[in-house]
Amino acid sequence: MELTQLKFVVDTSDLKNASATIKQLADDVTKLNKPMQEAASASSALNKEQVNSANASKQVEANVKKQVSVLERQQSILEFMAQGMSKGQVS
Repeated sequence: MELTQLKFVVDTSDLKNASATIKQLADDVTKLNKPMQEAASASSALNKEQVNSANASKQVEANVKKQVSVLERQQSILEFMAQGMSKGQVS
């Protein structure tokens, strides 16, 4: 018998089973990671909306303060006018 005709028989079924198990495990991990990634994305979107809401609240607050200031000034002018002063004297 020559060495060129020598054949080896190797049982690779265990390797194929391990490969299939690893692939299944990777798929399962991906399925577990997907909800976590979606939750992180939703959390990020919620944080952005909270920042936008906070900014809007600050703008509203500034506008309200401005309007209150104008109303207070107008009220002061009217009080002085009620005391007999002219609008020019009050300003």
